[in-house]
Amino acid sequence: MICEIKILQGKRTTVARAFTLLKYAGVVGLMLTFFTVLCLLIPIYGIAMEWGGTGLHMHVLAPVLSFVSFVFLEEHTRLSVSDAIIGIMPVIIYGGVYFSQVIIFGNWIDFYAFNSGGRWYLIMPLIIAISLSMSLFVRFLRNKVRERRKD
Repeated sequence: MICEIKILQGKRTTVARAFTLLKYAGVVGLMLTFFTVLCLLIPIYGIAMEWGGTGLHMHVLAPVLSFVSFVFLEEHTRLSVSDAIIGIMPVIIYGGVYFSQVIIFGNWIDFYAFNSGGRWYLIMPLIIAISLSMSLFVRFLRNKVRERRKD
């Protein structure tokens, strides 16, 4: 936001790459949230629980609007394939915390049901693979939009 304000003031012409990558990671995390809620949590807890109240903002509006903003509306710094790893870093960090708190220490309830039947060893790599796929997809779309704008 600071870079965007400076652009509007004419003090900058682009958003710093570090901020672009930070937002990229946020968008990928929010997209994982959206699809986790849609595909896993709504069938378990119901739509009213997941999309009611603040859930509508956290689980639908923020992910969808951040995706649209990042891919279609913002200044388009080209993202490399290696940037896709940066895009999933928060997922990996949160996954490590979740694993330690649910599986190792038992301090958290397995709210996401990722350890149903003791199958965390299947779910964790699957979530990382899905996150990487999302990261690559967001990168692909953003770069395509960037290329079309140059034409």
